[in-house]
Amino acid sequence: MASLAGVLLVAGTPERAHAVDFDLMISGDVNGVFKTDADRDLGIGIAGRLGLGFDAGSVRVVPEGMFEWDRFGEDDTVIRILGGLRIMAGDVFEPSIFAHVGWGRHNFKDSDDDAVAIDVGTALDFTAIPYLKLGVQAAYNWLEVDPVLQFITFGAHLTFLF
Repeated sequence: MASLAGVLLVAGTPERAHAVDFDLMISGDVNGVFKTDADRDLGIGIAGRLGLGFDAGSVRVVPEGMFEWDRFGEDDTVIRILGGLRIMAGDVFEPSIFAHVGWGRHNFKDSDDDAVAIDVGTALDFTAIPYLKLGVQAAYNWLEVDPVLQFITFGAHLTFLF
């Protein structure tokens, strides 16, 4: 029992505020969204992400899955399930880039269109407490419906490290 307590104590003690050698990341995002077409519709979105972090020298590579719901108006909603990769670097302040691809559905008035969904973006995280990150992100999003739906998301996120 004492050896188990020793292992847990050593495994749970980070060397630096951000140098937690994590394996699992759980994140929640709240975003403002706006279409890039002539309408420039504004809306709100929420997302959840689950990822596994791996150290790769000076960067951390995070394969991750994501579910996102975006609403532009009363009859205009996008739902996406994506998988992708995030590359992070830094200690207390940690910039990252990411890209995802997957399935998306555009619900517009009386039509529901399924299509390929893609996003690319960047984020900046701040780690003041081990195992917890606060951050901001921005992304360009694309849904291959007819006509192609393109929109920008920007917002804040909270990430727990396990």
